[in-house]
Amino acid sequence: MAVRKRENRLSILVLIKNDYYATIITYNMNWPQIIPLLLGIVGGAIGAYFQSLFQHKKQMKENEYAVKRQRYFCINLLLLAKVDLPNNLQFLLAQRSDLTTEELLDKEIEVEYFNSFIFASDKVILGLQKFINSPSYDTYYFVCNAMRNDLWGNKILLPEIKMNRATIER
Repeated sequence: MAVRKRENRLSILVLIKNDYYATIITYNMNWPQIIPLLLGIVGGAIGAYFQSLFQHKKQMKENEYAVKRQRYFCINLLLLAKVDLPNNLQFLLAQRSDLTTEELLDKEIEVEYFNSFIFASDKVILGLQKFINSPSYDTYYFVCNAMRNDLWGNKILLPEIKMNRATIER
């Protein structure tokens, strides 16, 4: 953008391509009138830049949330199957027909653990590690609580909600 002034005449030129200029404003003005105009143009450009930056960051956060949500639901299914394989095998096979043995399920949980280094919070990674070392409803509950906190920022606070197969009423 170039500003030229001749005999109280203002011309604001915009560089279009390879030294070709287009006049966007030609008006008889003096400097006290020119300064607010230039400030408005510069302020608009800065505002547009920051709006674009904000939109980009918002889109990145939405993409990150979608990936986390999808991965956490898959991890939840795998962990629940591992804790009580005989009762949950049919649900696991409906989603993942390739996981036919407990060894394959263990390998898949381990792969999800290593993949979680990319997207999960530290507490989720720690919970997955605890679950792999000691699969139980308590460690399952810990991982689910960490994933819930990571996704939505809240935790399960009621101690009686802890998953215990014996206390679940059918």
